[in-house]
Amino acid sequence: MKRFLQHRGFALIELMVVVAVLSLAAAFFVPRFLKHQIRTRQEECTANLRSFYEAQKVRREKAGSFATDMADLGWAPQGKGRYDYRLVASGKRSFVFQCSGNIDKDPTLDEASIDESGRITQISDDARK
Repeated sequence: MKRFLQHRGFALIELMVVVAVLSLAAAFFVPRFLKHQIRTRQEECTANLRSFYEAQKVRREKAGSFATDMADLGWAPQGKGRYDYRLVASGKRSFVFQCSGNIDKDPTLDEASIDESGRITQISDDARK
């Protein structure tokens, strides 16, 4: 009995229980973390769409029409370049601006657009499934 009480260290079963608990915790939290990371990256696109919209509003107030080229605005996207930005259509009274990128490394692109009313539309968003 005295020898049993002096035992120091962990038994194999104790180590296996700790590894099992950590594995279950990782299986639960890692997918949530990855989904949160993707949503954060999508915010880059949304923020740039709003910024472009504001630049177009200022342009229309000053010049009377929307810019037909991004270079006319002097606007450049902020962020790490995960998305491609393009002015799809622009006229005197309307425009559609779009961003697209593959942020979740699958075969489809995640795309969003904004129009002259300031409404952001998710064209393709497979990351939120």
